[in-house]
Amino acid sequence: MLKMPPLPCHFHFNQLLTSLVKVKQYAVVVSLVTDLCALSIPVSIITFNIAINCCCHSNWVDYAFLLLASTFKRGFVPNVATYTTLIRGLVSQHKSAEARLFFTNLIKFRQVQPNVVTFNTMINGLCKRGHTDIALWLFRFMEKCHCAPDSITYNTVIDSLCKGGLVDDALNLHSEVMEKRILPDVWTYSPIILVLCSLKRWEEVGLLLNQMIYDMKISPDVHTFSILVDAYSKSRKLDDTKYIIQMMNERGEYPNNVTYNTLMQAYCSQGQMDGALAVLNTIKSKKIMPISYTCNILLDAYCRELKLDIAMDLYRKMAFDGLSRTVITHNILLHGLCLLDRDTYNIIIRGCLSNKKYDEAYKLVDKMVDFGFLADAITSPLLKYLLLSGERDPNLLAMHQKFLLSVNAYCRELKLDIAMDLYRNMASDGLSPTVVTHNILLHGLCQLGKSMEALTFFYKIQGLGHKPNIVTYQTLLGGLCKNHYVDKALSLFRTIECNGLIPESKTYNIFIRGCLRSKKYDGACKLVDKMVYSGFSIDAATTSVLRHLLLSKAHDPTLVALYQKCLINCIEYGDIPERCKDAQRFDGDAEDHQL
Repeated sequence: MLKMPPLPCHFHFNQLLTSLVKVKQYAVVVSLVTDLCALSIPVSIITFNIAINCCCHSNWVDYAFLLLASTFKRGFVPNVATYTTLIRGLVSQHKSAEARLFFTNLIKFRQVQPNVVTFNTMINGLCKRGHTDIALWLFRFMEKCHCAPDSITYNTVIDSLCKGGLVDDALNLHSEVMEKRILPDVWTYSPIILVLCSLKRWEEVGLLLNQMIYDMKISPDVHTFSILVDAYSKSRKLDDTKYIIQMMNERGEYPNNVTYNTLMQAYCSQGQMDGALAVLNTIKSKKIMPISYTCNILLDAYCRELKLDIAMDLYRKMAFDGLSRTVITHNILLHGLCLLDRDTYNIIIRGCLSNKKYDEAYKLVDKMVDFGFLADAITSPLLKYLLLSGERDPNLLAMHQKFLLSVNAYCRELKLDIAMDLYRNMASDGLSPTVVTHNILLHGLCQLGKSMEALTFFYKIQGLGHKPNIVTYQTLLGGLCKNHYVDKALSLFRTIECNGLIPESKTYNIFIRGCLRSKKYDGACKLVDKMVYSGFSIDAATTSVLRHLLLSKAHDPTLVALYQKCLINCIEYGDIPERCKDAQRFDGDAEDHQL
């Protein structure tokens, strides 16, 4: 173009520059404008506007202001587009204070009359930085400048108000939009619907949705529908969730993986596993490729329902379907295989017995005994009471007989073997176990009384470069102390700070309880001193253990000294009414015992 006789005018150069901007060649555009100026080729204010815009897109705002100075030197008068672009550049670099000052000076010195785009740019920048109050003031100031806000202005302010929890103010602005006959769009409604859903104001959500669809003839997009599906699912409104998804299909806004995942979670949260499985089949029938997260939802639900066999089948099917089994997938399964303890089973069984679901209770008892667990001190009396009260259900008698059989722990250990195999297979899937994975396995070993095996496993993974966290240490300390390996626990406790971790209140309390149960009173006393020095306090569980020891060994001077430290610690933290009611009775109980 430079060699063409005659030389093209600035209009043709601007066309070339605009084409380069469309393909995002911002640096090339700035370089070309600089060359044009150096060669004294005629340019226009539009040429400079294009270059300033490219600088702002490339985060070269300082250079953009140098170009602004060049426009003045060349006798050009910057227009509203020039200043608006500069404000957008400042806002995009999070320089909201500079943008506000620049905008204020434009108004103050009447450099240019801002238009609606200028105001929208400034309001958007303020809202993004959380300055909703200033944005609202500027919004009202627009009308004084004879500049009418448009739907973008209203949408920006409404969105910011909703994010700040000011839903009533947002609703007032929405009413203003309707009164001024400004055409709203889906972005006018979506933020308000989102915040109303979070506040569970369902009636207003319904009214707003009806107004949007039937009065304003605005069809919600996937984003709006997803908001509703998520909100109804979390509030266990399964029928409403299904209705919204049906509406999506009718309106041609087809649900995606995120929408179906939310629906699946709703089914799983209510224990409707058949419904959740039906959702997975629907995803496949619509040729939508399920993601790992989708199957993880089902895996987690099956583990919570104690349906580990189905969970394992689904896990194997994931590989067959070509889905990647992530670290989270393995952690879910390991959690299900290792962390089902006696308390978990007993709580669920008692719930079934209380609701007279004896057949379900029997199935759980069957699994529970296979795992090597027995009824606890609450489930067993409840079962006897039901039998004595005249209940004739054959499942009750079968349960009672099963509890009388000897415990077969082999099956329980078999599950741990499966978990360890699963852990070893993670490497074949190209996955690196996380600290959560290791904590689950360590907890499972400790639950089985294999605390020394857990300690060996701990040192092994440390040797492989895996770093433990404080939960790892708390799990191991609890397991070692429970099996009376207090000396091993002490050695482990001393390594916590060497690994860059700081013992927490829970860490100290676990170890102190272990020392007390193993009659290591001097060690417990030293630990209490260290714990108090570190700013932590004795918890209710440690207090309870100490109380029982005091009642049985009131003459032991070390225990008495330990009790006094416990009481002083409670007084210092001002928690006597809540945390130390038992401790306040120690003296009286101990004296009564001595008498």
